[in-house]
Amino acid sequence: MKKIMAIAAAAAFTASPMLASTYSATSAINGNSDHSVWLSYLGDDSDFSFDPAGIFMLDEGTGLGSLKGNAKSQTQSGGFAVNFNYSTDLSAYDNNPKFKSENGSSKMDDTFYLTMTGGTLTGFGYYAGIDFSTSTMPVPGDNTFATQVGTTANNKNGEFGLANWFFVNASVEGNCANEAIDLCNAIGTQGDINIDLAPVPLPAAGVLLLAAIGGFGAFGRRKA
Repeated sequence: MKKIMAIAAAAAFTASPMLASTYSATSAINGNSDHSVWLSYLGDDSDFSFDPAGIFMLDEGTGLGSLKGNAKSQTQSGGFAVNFNYSTDLSAYDNNPKFKSENGSSKMDDTFYLTMTGGTLTGFGYYAGIDFSTSTMPVPGDNTFATQVGTTANNKNGEFGLANWFFVNASVEGNCANEAIDLCNAIGTQGDINIDLAPVPLPAAGVLLLAAIGGFGAFGRRKA
């Protein structure tokens, strides 16, 4: 019964730092903003959208999470495979991160925080051969702003979402030249993720299985 209640809670967007869930990740849209990923060093080509939707997961047992998906350029043929890792361990922020507010967003009752523990951006298409490692970006430099999740947390609209700021670090390939872009100019620059999150529904078989489990539990109680 507790498991069923947890799944119902996910469907109602009552997220918890320790709720094991899988969410689809799409661009947080509001006004002129319509990107999933923004990479400052690309200038006019800086906006990317998850296509198809990315996947965000947070495991209750381990406190570890991930965001994966193909962020396709809105102006070029290609993009980056995003693979970011997270943890509910907030010791890097003295367990007291602050909400980073933009565009009228504010901390809500369901807001919680994560620490980005590492990540990669792997180029494909126009950006093939451009592979970066990434790390969390403290803004300002006092480590107060962690990855934030919750209603309005994407800083773009009133939907349930996620906002994550990061630094672009060394090229995974150790290469500083590419036909598409000078990689040297990318190191140490800013990127961000602003996404809407929607729970991925259980397959029909999973729903039936949970219903059956609940029925057996009720039968057991009656018999006792």
